[in-house]
Amino acid sequence: MYPDDRLDPAHQNPAYQGEVDLQDTRMTDGTLVFTFKQMNHTFEGKYECYVFQNGYKILIGTINLKAVEVQEQKAVLGEPVRLIYRCDINNTSGIKLTKPNLNQSEYVFMYRDNRSDPAHQNPAYQGKVDLQDRRMTDGTLVFTF
Repeated sequence: MYPDDRLDPAHQNPAYQGEVDLQDTRMTDGTLVFTFKQMNHTFEGKYECYVFQNGYKILIGTINLKAVEVQEQKAVLGEPVRLIYRCDINNTSGIKLTKPNLNQSEYVFMYRDNRSDPAHQNPAYQGKVDLQDRRMTDGTLVFTF
């Protein structure tokens, strides 16, 4: 909880103390980004995000978080490479592929409103990444570099 622009650990579950943080507490662009410092299976489950405005508690989003093992994939320099993800695409309004070392506002690839969105794409990836089968009919996301 961040009432009055300050963290309020008094009502925070002890399992999450020191493990989760809100980036940009001023929320200057209207985006809430929560970061788990080290994801583990304990943090799996449904998360609901509320904002408090004018005395009302308003639900702004729900995320079902599942921990997965990181898959290592090797690629040959100079050759195309495919990154494949599987997900439930029902009610998906957008897809964002990112890397931890990019600026918070940048990404590798963004797809929303039925088209790619290069507005904040990191220049190193512009024109070099594409999403195959943009309809995502079987829940498979395939990014090609």
